[in-house]
Amino acid sequence: MLKILREKMGLTQKQLAERIGVTQTYISKIEHGHIRSVTMDKVIKLAFALETTEEEVARRMLNENIDKR
Repeated sequence: MLKILREKMGLTQKQLAERIGVTQTYISKIEHGHIRSVTMDKVIKLAFALETTEEEVARRMLNENIDKR
């Protein structure tokens, strides 16, 4: 889950949101699997902010969406 990566970095949803230029609500929706499609630009920004790869971000987002079904 992205939440685990975010928490390992010691970031709040608001701090992560500010780093990538979105709202805290947007981050919350991603973490809860309510957003199914994220632009590649956002994936890249998330990966950079969370110090991981784009592939890892995409995999975790996919898993969150599958878990919510």
